[in-house]
Amino acid sequence: MNLLKKATNVFCSIPEHKEVDQKIIHLCLDQKCQISKKSLCGLCLGEEHFGHKSISLSNLDTLIKNEWSREIKQYNQKNKDLTDSIQMSITAILNKIKFVKESISNFINQEIQESKVCIIKHKYIDQQNLTEKDFEQLAKDINNIIYYREGIPDFKPIDYEPSDKLQCLANRLVFDAAIFCKDITLVSKANIIHQSFTEQVQELLYQIQNLTNLIERPLSQIIQSKRIFGHDKSDTQSNQRLELDQYSQLDTFGQIQFCIQKQLKLKSLEMKGFVKVYDEVFNKPFTQTHIELIKLKCNQQSQICIGGVSIKEPDQFILCAIDNAYEFYTETQSLHLARKSRNGQVYWYYIRNRCIGFSPMSKIDLKFPDVDNEEGDLRFSLWLFHGQGGYRIGKLESLEQSVDYKCVIYLKK
Repeated sequence: MNLLKKATNVFCSIPEHKEVDQKIIHLCLDQKCQISKKSLCGLCLGEEHFGHKSISLSNLDTLIKNEWSREIKQYNQKNKDLTDSIQMSITAILNKIKFVKESISNFINQEIQESKVCIIKHKYIDQQNLTEKDFEQLAKDINNIIYYREGIPDFKPIDYEPSDKLQCLANRLVFDAAIFCKDITLVSKANIIHQSFTEQVQELLYQIQNLTNLIERPLSQIIQSKRIFGHDKSDTQSNQRLELDQYSQLDTFGQIQFCIQKQLKLKSLEMKGFVKVYDEVFNKPFTQTHIELIKLKCNQQSQICIGGVSIKEPDQFILCAIDNAYEFYTETQSLHLARKSRNGQVYWYYIRNRCIGFSPMSKIDLKFPDVDNEEGDLRFSLWLFHGQGGYRIGKLESLEQSVDYKCVIYLKK
C-alpha cells in the first residue's frame, strides 16, 4: 500500500479543514517555511503554504521506491564487484598453488629418476633378461656405492641434497608465506633453511614487515574514511575532514599502555606496528640465546609484548605485559624482589640461566621460576635452564610439558 492510500483516513488537524473532510495529500519541504505544520491537505496547500515547495504523497512514494531500487542495485553491484575480485584473487592463488605443487612433484620425480639407485634399478632389476656383459657393468656401477659393514654388504649412506632449483623454490615460498602471514617464525620452523642463515633472514623479514606496517596503516585509514557512493563536493569535503581527523588521532590510537593486560588481541598489537618474533609451545626450551637474539633486534625505543596464549584461543593473550624492551632483558639479582619498570606498573625479573618473567608487585619467590601466589593471576614466568620454555601463565602453573599453551613475543622497533 502506497503513502497516499495510507493517508485515506488521515484528516487535516485544522478544525475548519477537518469539517469539510480534507485529508493529508502533500508535505511541505520549503526550508524557509516558518509554519510548524508540514503535513498538508488541499486547503493548507492553497492557503498558508501557497507557493511553498511541497511534494505530493503519491510522488514521494514513487521517489522513495525508485531510490530504494537504485540503492539496492548499486549496493548489490558493489558487493558483486568486491566478491568477484576476492574470488578472482582466490582462484589465482589456488591456480598458483596447483602449479607449485605440480612443479615440486616434477622436481622430485626428476631427482628420483636421476638417483644412482633408481638408475641401477631400471637398468638391471626391471629388465627381463641380462647378459654376462650386463653383470660385468653392474659390478662396475655398484663398486663405489656398496661397502661392507662387519662383513655385510650395504649401500653407503648418502645425505639427500635437493637441487638448487628446488631449494630456491622452497626458500622463496617460505619467505612469501612469512611475509603474507606476518609470521617470521615460519622461517625458523622450516627445516629446509640452514640455521646459520635463518637469523639473517628473520631480521630482513622483520624490517620488511615494519616497513609494510608503515605503508598499510595510513592507506587503510584513508580507505576507511571514504564513503562508497560519495560523488558530490560535500562528500569530498566531508571525506577530507574525516582523513584529517583520523590522522590527528593517530598518535592517540598508536599509544601503547605499558602494563600487564589480560585477553589482549594479537591483531590489536599488529595494527600498532608490533611484529611477532617468537611463538612456541611451552614444552619447547626458551633459552639464554633467545634473549640475546631479541636484544640484537632492539634499540632504545623498542617495545616488547610477552605473554601466554592458549592453543584453543590463538588470537589473544591470556596474560601479557607490554613495556620498553630493555626492561625485559635488564638483569636482576634478587630471588625475592622484582625490579619496577620505569614506565608503568610492571615488575620484571631476569636471572641469567635461571628464569625470566613479570609480576604485578615487587614480591616474588624464585625457588624455581616465580611460585608466589599473591595476585597470582597477573604473574608470568619462564624457565631459562630447565630445558623447558614455560612455567606459568597467571594461575596456570607447572606448564613445562604443556603443548596446550605457548609463549608469544612481539617487538616494535
